[in-house]
Amino acid sequence: MGLEFKLSTIAQASPWDDAPPPEPPKPEHRLSFTDLQQSLHDYNTGKTNDNGFRNGILSLLAIVAVFALIVHLRQRHKEAGPPDSLAKLGRELGRMVRFPFATRMLLYWVARSTRTPFASLLLSGGLFDRCLEEWAHRPTFSVARRWGKARLERLRPALFE
Repeated sequence: MGLEFKLSTIAQASPWDDAPPPEPPKPEHRLSFTDLQQSLHDYNTGKTNDNGFRNGILSLLAIVAVFALIVHLRQRHKEAGPPDSLAKLGRELGRMVRFPFATRMLLYWVARSTRTPFASLLLSGGLFDRCLEEWAHRPTFSVARRWGKARLERLRPALFE
């Protein structure tokens, strides 16, 4: 009996029985150029925070830029010639040596300050010593240079012996 009652009440209900939603109120006056000016002024002064469209366009632009960068880098990697620069040679040689913490960065600093290629510092003991002395005697950051010179002198046996 209870099931029959539920089925009959469901069958009697109709979704069209609901009242139609009220119509939105009509504007009291037509939009004019001053209304447009006022809304642009509100947007520019920050009274209106409707930034969805702008953020969407910026997001789309960022996605296109990242996609173009990825395509460019893939193409550049595909057409790359043999590595023939001193910087790449220095990176490859630097990977072969186990550097203590922050010593690799100190050696890059020495190479940059003395305008010597990093790869040359890893290959030549005499050049390493000369550049280290020249770098250590510069007046700026003298405390860091003294600390760095001691660390780099401890690195010398690992590089050249």
